[in-house]
Amino acid sequence: CDLPVKVGKVTIRLIDEKENISIFLIIKAYLAPNNKVPLIIGFQNLLSEFKVYFCYKDNIAYIEET
Repeated sequence: CDLPVKVGKVTIRLIDEKENISIFLIIKAYLAPNNKVPLIIGFQNLLSEFKVYFCYKDNIAYIEET
């Protein structure tokens, strides 16, 4: 599969179900030329700014600001 995209940067904030709001993050995004393709957002900055926890056995995953 080949998809032409433009690489851009978007500013995001993460909000959880308890309405906790993260710091502003500038992350890489792959922008398609039309709305038929979903936005693809990178995790590089997310992984460098947050502690990530996964426990497949217990079906738990979350992130915390460092």
